[in-house]
Amino acid sequence: MVNDLLGQAIDAAPRGAAERWAQGLSRALLAEPTRVSTTPVIRNYALLPLVRRLAKGDTLDERYDSLVTFLGPEPITREVLSALPPERRERAICREIAQRPDMPPRILLDRIAPLLDLVPTPRVAGMIRPVIDALEKRPGSMDKRAAQRARQALASLGLAT
Repeated sequence: MVNDLLGQAIDAAPRGAAERWAQGLSRALLAEPTRVSTTPVIRNYALLPLVRRLAKGDTLDERYDSLVTFLGPEPITREVLSALPPERRERAICREIAQRPDMPPRILLDRIAPLLDLVPTPRVAGMIRPVIDALEKRPGSMDKRAAQRARQALASLGLAT
């Protein structure tokens, strides 16, 4: 709910105001990430106005890479990830997967599978294959469906096992 309202506020705000807000929040997050209490999703929203001001073909400044996350609404995440060149996108996704060992596997796959076309690399596939394998062994049908969606996404990208 809050995330939806934040996205609407960014869309409705005058361009300069949204960019100033994004720059201020991004600076705070980069300076002292542990002091600024926010959900990871807010990090992508903080980057969104900066991404939207980029000219076609430009990429987001590398100093913001540590704020990029795969959590949050897919359209926002996709827009932010698309502002990074492929190798930085892969690093951001791999870092996020590694930082979330306690994330429930089904949620991890539900977040990553729709974005695999942005990071179609063997490294990312290798990081999520054990999660897929573990979910396929669980009794719940939701777990099996999440594993199946992720496996299909990998196969469609030529990264099947």
